[in-house]
Amino acid sequence: MSLTSVQAFVFYGLGNGWLIGSGPTISYDWNAASGDEWTVPLQMALSKTTSIGSGIIKLNFSVERNVVRPSAFAEDWTYTFAISPVTKNPFQPNPPMSNVDDVTRAAVLAPIRELR
Repeated sequence: MSLTSVQAFVFYGLGNGWLIGSGPTISYDWNAASGDEWTVPLQMALSKTTSIGSGIIKLNFSVERNVVRPSAFAEDWTYTFAISPVTKNPFQPNPPMSNVDDVTRAAVLAPIRELR
């Protein structure tokens, strides 16, 4: 199989940890029979970042329909539910702190603290 894939995504923040958007993966199989090369899905996803106990998690639900698929036997619809922990990146150091007054710092941290 010789496959080329492209994933384009766009998400919009609804506030309070909610996101809505799409991120389908379009693929082309270079070795497939004529007419069976493309897989083109349409996708809609909804996610919520929230806290459970002392941890932060992201809940994601998506629905995807292949509007162009390689054959009649290929999947038509896909439903996905994922639970992902939100963790600190161990390979990226924290940026240096700038001199910020207490009022500005509290305003920036308030939405993050609401998740906990």
